[in-house]
Amino acid sequence: MQPVYVDIMTPDQQRVSTVCKFPTRGNRAPAESVINEWIGCFSAKLIGLQAPECFIVDASPHVQLHLVEKHGVNVSSQFGFASRVSQIDSIIYPSTLARMDPEDLARLFCFDVLFINADRIPNNPNCGHSQKRLFTFDFGSALVSPGTSPNSFDKFFFGPALNDRVSAHLCREFVLSPELAESVINDIIDRLGASRWYASLRAGFLPQALQDHLSLVVRYIDYICKERNMICHQIVNTI
Repeated sequence: MQPVYVDIMTPDQQRVSTVCKFPTRGNRAPAESVINEWIGCFSAKLIGLQAPECFIVDASPHVQLHLVEKHGVNVSSQFGFASRVSQIDSIIYPSTLARMDPEDLARLFCFDVLFINADRIPNNPNCGHSQKRLFTFDFGSALVSPGTSPNSFDKFFFGPALNDRVSAHLCREFVLSPELAESVINDIIDRLGASRWYASLRAGFLPQALQDHLSLVVRYIDYICKERNMICHQIVNTI
């Protein structure tokens, strides 16, 4: 999805400068990646990471025409993901990460492994820092793909699917304590499970396909909470 900088009106009628991304024609990112961005960013803040305020935006035909004419973005879905523009410093890998809080590094690492995000790597960090803490963004490649069977969720935590995700992660070489990783994983899952986060989401405005994908994502997060002991054991054994 190609990012553009646009101002939006939030649900509470505030004007906010955002980075906005829409699925585009000719791009491999499906319309459902908007849901993954939204839930990934929303959940990152929920579990204690710094991340931008985020929104789903609905582009009218007039806005879609503007995106084509001004930005060359030919959208394939009227719904896009927007995140508030934030003041952050870029990551200079690995020197900057070495100065970050070890628990922050472990939290981002464990969160991405749990959320199946294989896209946060040294050459593509999708991460910065603010006030001496990590600030993370870009979750379009996280979570489950459209149509994934709930019966196949286990596969993400065994063999190459897990080992490759772990070994390539931006923070892998800084996460050295299995005990810290275990503690962080359990804290993340506690926060996800206790918050009933999905009860606060208002998604009735979305088309059925996106509502169906949101339901699938909710089932995946419920699966993480239910199978926490197995998942935690598998991840910690890779460290």
